[in-house]
Amino acid sequence: MKILYVKNNSERAKEFQLKTIIFEENGKKFVKKQILCDEAIPHLKKMKDSYIKLTLSIVNPKIKLAKIIDETKDSLTFEFIDGISLEKRFDDAKKQGKDKSNQIIDEYIKLLKTGFKTTTFDSKTMITNKYKKIFGNLDYSKLDGELCFDGISNIDLIFSNIIYKDDEIYLIDYEWVFDLSISVSYISFRSFHKPQILHEQMENNFINNIVVGNNGFYKIQNNYSNSCLNIMQQIQDKDKQIQDKDKQIQDKDKQIQDKDQDLNNLLNSRSIKITRPLRQFSFAAKTLLNFKKDKLYIPGTAEHIFAQAIKRRIPENLFLKIKGIIRKKISQNLRDMPWNKPLTSISKDLGQRVLIIAELSLPQCKKYRVDQKIEMLHSLNYDTIVVSWTDFNQARNQLQLAGIVIFYRVPAHDIVKRLLEETNRLGVISFFDVDDLIFDKELLKDNINIQQLDKKIQEELFNGADLYQDALSLTQHSIASTPVLAEYMKKYNKGKCYVMPNCLDNQLLQYVEKTTGNKNGFIKIVYGSGTSTHDIDFLEASDALVLLLKKYKNLQFVVHGTLNLPKSFDAVQEQILQIPFMEANDYYQALQSYDINIAPLEKGLFNDAKSNIKFLEASVFKLPTVASPVTEYSSVIDHGKNGLLASSKQEWTSALESLILSETLRLSIGEKAYLDALKHFNIKSIADKYFLPLLKEQLPKQQMLRKKILMANVLFNPISFGGATIVIEELSKLINKNENYDVTVFTGFFDSSLTLPNAYDITRYEINGVSVILVRFAEPMLPEMEYKNELMEPVFDDILKSIHPDLVHFHSIQQLSASIALPCKKRNIPYIITLHDMWWLCEKQFMVMPNNKYCNQTKIDINYCINHCSHNAEVTNKRNDYLKPILNNAALLLTPSKFQADMYSYNGIAVNNIRVNKNGIQFPSKRFKKTKSNKVRFAYLGGNAVHKGYNFIKDIFESIEESNYELILVDLHRKLGRNSIFESDWNIKGQLSIVDGYEYGQKGLDSFFKDIDVLLFPSQGKESFGLTVREALVRDVWVITTDAGGVTEDIVDGENGNIVSMNDKEEFREKIKFSISHSLFYNDYKNPYKGQITSFSKQAAELIMYYKGII
Repeated sequence: MKILYVKNNSERAKEFQLKTIIFEENGKKFVKKQILCDEAIPHLKKMKDSYIKLTLSIVNPKIKLAKIIDETKDSLTFEFIDGISLEKRFDDAKKQGKDKSNQIIDEYIKLLKTGFKTTTFDSKTMITNKYKKIFGNLDYSKLDGELCFDGISNIDLIFSNIIYKDDEIYLIDYEWVFDLSISVSYISFRSFHKPQILHEQMENNFINNIVVGNNGFYKIQNNYSNSCLNIMQQIQDKDKQIQDKDKQIQDKDKQIQDKDQDLNNLLNSRSIKITRPLRQFSFAAKTLLNFKKDKLYIPGTAEHIFAQAIKRRIPENLFLKIKGIIRKKISQNLRDMPWNKPLTSISKDLGQRVLIIAELSLPQCKKYRVDQKIEMLHSLNYDTIVVSWTDFNQARNQLQLAGIVIFYRVPAHDIVKRLLEETNRLGVISFFDVDDLIFDKELLKDNINIQQLDKKIQEELFNGADLYQDALSLTQHSIASTPVLAEYMKKYNKGKCYVMPNCLDNQLLQYVEKTTGNKNGFIKIVYGSGTSTHDIDFLEASDALVLLLKKYKNLQFVVHGTLNLPKSFDAVQEQILQIPFMEANDYYQALQSYDINIAPLEKGLFNDAKSNIKFLEASVFKLPTVASPVTEYSSVIDHGKNGLLASSKQEWTSALESLILSETLRLSIGEKAYLDALKHFNIKSIADKYFLPLLKEQLPKQQMLRKKILMANVLFNPISFGGATIVIEELSKLINKNENYDVTVFTGFFDSSLTLPNAYDITRYEINGVSVILVRFAEPMLPEMEYKNELMEPVFDDILKSIHPDLVHFHSIQQLSASIALPCKKRNIPYIITLHDMWWLCEKQFMVMPNNKYCNQTKIDINYCINHCSHNAEVTNKRNDYLKPILNNAALLLTPSKFQADMYSYNGIAVNNIRVNKNGIQFPSKRFKKTKSNKVRFAYLGGNAVHKGYNFIKDIFESIEESNYELILVDLHRKLGRNSIFESDWNIKGQLSIVDGYEYGQKGLDSFFKDIDVLLFPSQGKESFGLTVREALVRDVWVITTDAGGVTEDIVDGENGNIVSMNDKEEFREKIKFSISHSLFYNDYKNPYKGQITSFSKQAAELIMYYKGII
């Protein structure tokens, strides 16, 4: 359901407070009036009554009311009339002059006077206490003799509530309808707001006495006057505006003519013609030299103008071919992305939840085939969730964590087919569930009940049957409510068909032992008819009923729902009570007062497939049932003991008469039916007998022997960005290969191109043998949400419920937020945290202050942070208070270096809960060999980030006069689809190259570092590890770094690199210049200390040892 408009009338008195919602569903618009509080329920009911009364008061056949199409206890849903309002017609007419607008006004007055039943106003007979209560105790004799509505008046007949469509006039709002004769002039006053003292007094009294009530703070008179449609004033204002606009248009026309003449003179001048080629070349050359791809689609940029010029000069057919090739390439790239590829057996046991994607608009169907399944699953301790099939995004989202999906009564529209495609991609086991033969068009055509319907409705049913049949055929298995139905479903579905009968749910069982019985001396026979399609079925019992009603005057026949009674019932009309559709609870309460239940069904295949709902419902209230001997009733009713079967007029008459004459028989049969229903059709019995076998057979079997590890990191392959991401990618892959562990990764992404349209949507994919769950981050995010995100918490909780991990391992979880640790604590799942940076203790993740200087605190002083960084004590303390308990509740804290372990222990974290787990790196292949060069090749991999030293290194190189070098800059943001480093921003003497980086892995690292002599690591803050430093060192690349904490732990100063004091730009410059002047040194250089560097396999083995200590 898509919400288009919402308005709350909360300023009214409580008994009139409604919310108006305009929404769209399945391509159609609707208007819903919903109560804001229980006190408004009577007002809502009165609106429904008004529909009937107003219909009877209309005398103009062109006038229609917006129909009520759905009703619940707290709302009414109306059809949305998509036409032209009288208000819009009037506004358009005003632009054409007074004659046109006056014509609309005359039309409106005529509509009021001739469209409804009217009479002459008589204050002596028409003014009642109710009239005075609403409109005040005024002198109404002034209105005597005027035309007024006859007994029923809709005072909401204002311009905006009158819609013209297809030569018909619709009234779309009839909230304020009174059983009073109100003058037509008052109604027109509400539209025109012409000054008239009596009408103004009536209006003020109506608003203050009825609408607003005791809400004295609401300045109703001024507010209402300001909002009224003061038409006469508007006409004058609009006329003046139109005159002003006409004058402006004339002035603009004159200016355009003058400019056109000037431009024409200029374009035809000789100088313009001579210099045109030069100007065009200059523009093209300048654009190409400074071309930036990311500006190509920004209107107004030189790149965009240039592209459009090329487009104009390429033949259209060639342009379309090029465009098609590009689109095909993009489409192929999307298909190649891991989240668009089918999952394998790696992820088979991820989902244990049962998802029901259902048609939810049919109350009884929802109750028996959806709500009852939820109860059954809960009784079996299985997690479940229900989604409407029309809510594609929610359904697709919930599929990601499902093990089984049941499509209940859904047609194979495009969105359902897309959901089935995603179901198949995920490897989720699918079922089609239905409780009627709605999928077989030929059987529907043979059904006499269907044949009696309007041809248009028949056609809709037949078209629907094709869609249901398609959906049935596209699922792997099926579920039927009866064995006969199951046999028909097997014709269209190749999988297994499970029978799951309807049963007695808790809503029904709450009435057990609460039956009131019939105390008024009448014997009441009840028939619950769902729709008009039961007219033919009812004929099975109709003759017997008429006969018995004539014979027994103390016999009453009660019909619930829609039923067209045969003419023969006219003779016993006084003994018949027909009650419209009721909510389930109201219907069940009504059943308590009846004596006999009937369930007539015409014999045939269609009805043999139906379930025994009518018998079950009556049995709860100990009502004896007389039913037709169709398959399900025959299987459950033991004739004469727990019910009666009848197939002819004589049998129906005999069965009913025996119950009418014998209260004892009614009670004994009702009691036996009650006991049998409770024994065989309770939720637990049906769940154990029918649902549990299905779940055991079809739900993916979880690998109980392998411990489940759930890792979490802000990013993950293929969005590899940053050292922590590389580490988790390698560790997850290695640990997942261990026969004792299954690893799943939870990660995030900002982009919406993953077909994740909403924040917090998730999708599953696999990469390098690891199962991944990706969530879309909210964008933009509030600063607080980086560490505390209560909307991310339930997402992660759902994942925990689905995966049931033995241990959760948090890596870098900024954006994912620390809130995801809270569900772990709630579910008693231990978690460990790898402290890749200072995020848990400092708002500045890398402790770089706003002035781009490293903070240099060892033991963090919160007051210092407030004064120098955050400048907001409340925010800083709130963050600290939130994160500290989560950190302290961790089963273990891991750090990638001794430096990092010391930093956390200095700040109050228990030393005995911290372990150093040095990050591993990808070692080079045995064939790795560096290339040689006559100039030194520097590489900087930190991207355009101040804390990584981008500006620091830029200043140094722009101050160096030497040119015998190459500087290679890696722009990390290119992997995220945008550039952050531009060559035009740099001014250096040596060669500058900007690259995307390397494909991470042994091959990519070897290929990159074989052409690098010196790695520059000018970090402006203390870092926990420094992955690229180790990757360079192990490949015999010299490293020049600042004294950046854990970065330096594998560097021996002067032997495999240089360690420079933080922020000492001059010393760093000298080390670079020294390298330039000794370029040949690096051609034969070998690092003598690379053996002390940790590999990923060694780190993984150590990590598994820690896991074992916890689980």
